Amino acid sequence: MNRNVDFTFDRMRFSSGDLNDVLRSESLQFVSNVNFGISIDENYYAYKLGKKRNVFLKSSETGKPLVGVTWQGLSNFVDILHPNATKYYFELFEQLFQKVPYHGIWLSDNEPSQLIDGELGLDELDTSCAAAHCYKQENLKPKSSSMVNKIPYIPGNNPLDERTLSIDAVHYGNITELEFHNFVGFMQTYIAHEFTKNIENVNFPLVFSRSTAYGSGRWGFHWTGSNSATWESMRDSIPSIFSFNLFGIPFTGANICGYARNSTSELCARWIQLGSLYPVAKIDNIFNAESKELYNFGDLVVQTAQEALRMRYSLLKYYYSLFIQSNGTGTIFRPLFFEFPDDPVVYEDKVMNEQFLLGKDLMVTPILHPGTNSTRAYFPASVWYRLYTGEAIYGPCWQDVVNELPERIHLYIKEGSIVQTQNVIGITRTWEMNQKYGLVIALHENSELDKQFAQGHILAVSDHLSDEGVYDNCILSDCQVNVYAEVTKADQQLFRLQFQSLDPRTKFNKHFNLKKITIYGWETNVSDQTQAEVNYHSADGTVQTLSLIHISEPTRLLSISYAVFCLKKKKQTKLI
Repeated sequence: MNRNVDFTFDRMRFSSGDLNDVLRSESLQFVSNVNFGISIDENYYAYKLGKKRNVFLKSSETGKPLVGVTWQGLSNFVDILHPNATKYYFELFEQLFQKVPYHGIWLSDNEPSQLIDGELGLDELDTSCAAAHCYKQENLKPKSSSMVNKIPYIPGNNPLDERTLSIDAVHYGNITELEFHNFVGFMQTYIAHEFTKNIENVNFPLVFSRSTAYGSGRWGFHWTGSNSATWESMRDSIPSIFSFNLFGIPFTGANICGYARNSTSELCARWIQLGSLYPVAKIDNIFNAESKELYNFGDLVVQTAQEALRMRYSLLKYYYSLFIQSNGTGTIFRPLFFEFPDDPVVYEDKVMNEQFLLGKDLMVTPILHPGTNSTRAYFPASVWYRLYTGEAIYGPCWQDVVNELPERIHLYIKEGSIVQTQNVIGITRTWEMNQKYGLVIALHENSELDKQFAQGHILAVSDHLSDEGVYDNCILSDCQVNVYAEVTKADQQLFRLQFQSLDPRTKFNKHFNLKKITIYGWETNVSDQTQAEVNYHSADGTVQTLSLIHISEPTRLLSISYAVFCLKKKKQTKLI
């Protein structure tokens, strides 16, 4: 942006040609930020176009476009209900796209929010200054709308136009801002979704909106807004993301390290540990705070971030499978009581607000308080294995979890689960992920059936970043492949792993590139004689058989053995 003005490009700091070259050479994707206010400037195309198409929200006092104050200075605001509003936005989005082809739109301040309450009166306008600093709220005359007296209840007893637009502002069709305020962001999200879908010819447009309403998840995603660089804000991010998962917007995150105020290295290190597991992981910064680029906080934060981001990348395919399984609407980032509703402990504030699940299989125990390297975490009734090392914890119990920096945050896989992992050595972009993957399997013992078992699912997708491929394979057909693992009591030396696709259109064989299996809870003395049988069952009856040919250094952890296997393809047969 040039001077925070929408649909502009700061050519003093960047050259669009140079930036496009960098984006292409580094395989980066650009997301354009659009604030809601439109700067009042006769030389500004978006303002002139808005006046020409008469799309600005009207003041009930003057009948003219309402004047407010945003980061851009004196501003008008688009009447999202006006018949010309969609064409207006489409033209401006297109104009910016021609300068810098972007892959998504980030809609900010679209509650709508601004820097003053309500609007400026005509007598308060300073013709010599249009900048925001000339209009401090404390220097303006208080105003009250006659509509306030018609409202039976005012939440929090705070003025409804505090840092937003006058509630009696008039939309097209004589609809007041009071009636439509909560849907302004929703409508802008829909418009941005439709534009991005058409201009890029994609099935899954990337649109973030700070303001949402019920149904917004159909058109866009969310971040939790302008938080602060405080420990309290970091803790608050967890229940905030829970809430938006419940609202049908699972692709949600918070500003890592905080937005307002200066952060500290300890806070930023702990926040990148936590934030690397947000569905949306992003860093933003207010203009008057110290830089929050991670390298500015020293080596410890950089090392912590490297470990955290490697872990995030290693789980990306697991995240993808969760979103596909829920069709983008279910809960991904979840409170513990979703899986353990009958356990009263999971409703305690510390557990409910400071621990979380990723899907049904993984539990996270972050450190959210300063000056400590440990947290008291609750483990519900199950056997929990630390995801990357295999230490077992038998719930229900409280446990002190020690997490020294810069090591990874502690993730625990629940018994009976299978989680797909990705090798991240040398990978710095998601498109670099190859089709080699691993499985972490935590066996659950069923004494009635005399066996140990686990189950999960993966996706039969050759390119997880191909919008068209994911749509064709996972939306038009079912790309999910169920995975089952089993060890029977009758033969503890034989481990069976089976993949089962239910859709005959699923072409899984060519994507089957399983390279490593890590097994927790296999109660046997693993030796060179231990055998494993891996089969893939397609919907048409074809069976692909693989054999495990090597076992590396079996280790016993808390009386539970685990083994790591490397795989080699054998033959393909047909069931008769």
